[in-house]
Amino acid sequence: MSHPVKPKPNAQSCAGVDSYVATRHSPLATRPTLARFRLTGPSPPTLQVYAAGSEDMDTLTFNSPVVLRHLTFSEARKMPIDVISLPQVLTGLELTMDQFIDMCMLCGCDYLEPIKGIGAKTALKLVKEHDSLAEIVDKLNEGKNKVPDEWPYAEARELFKQPLVTSADEIKENGGLVWKAPDVEGLVEFLVTRNGFA
Repeated sequence: MSHPVKPKPNAQSCAGVDSYVATRHSPLATRPTLARFRLTGPSPPTLQVYAAGSEDMDTLTFNSPVVLRHLTFSEARKMPIDVISLPQVLTGLELTMDQFIDMCMLCGCDYLEPIKGIGAKTALKLVKEHDSLAEIVDKLNEGKNKVPDEWPYAEARELFKQPLVTSADEIKENGGLVWKAPDVEGLVEFLVTRNGFA
């Protein structure tokens, strides 16, 4: 299955960094792969990954049960690690997973540009008031907060619901996760030379 929607350049510029610090398994991104490790175990599924550590909230949209934020912050910043539970988020917002994905897309995500004037509060209200994202898009296009001309929300939703990932079973069949020493020279070349990180 191929998806026509690609991450925006800022998100895509970091894709591949994990190949310098661990074995890379996902053709698209690590976040959806980590999220799916929890969902694709043997039958019955076993918990293979407790949480995904990420600053990017799209990780929840990929159905990761728990996201850890500020995991890599330095001790000097004195930031506690945030533990965000997807079931608690859905319960607290009174949303289904599909509604949550739609709300996140309305706010802007790796696959879609944000809509001017639409933040989390407005997106939540719209999702609760309307039956579908298509209906919301039509309503927004009637007003001042128009949706960008190129806004392929159906394809973006499919990427969140059926991301291109390698299943945990397939990784196990191919020898499992292989942790190795980081390739420091390759990492510096990738980040600094190819992607302009200073």
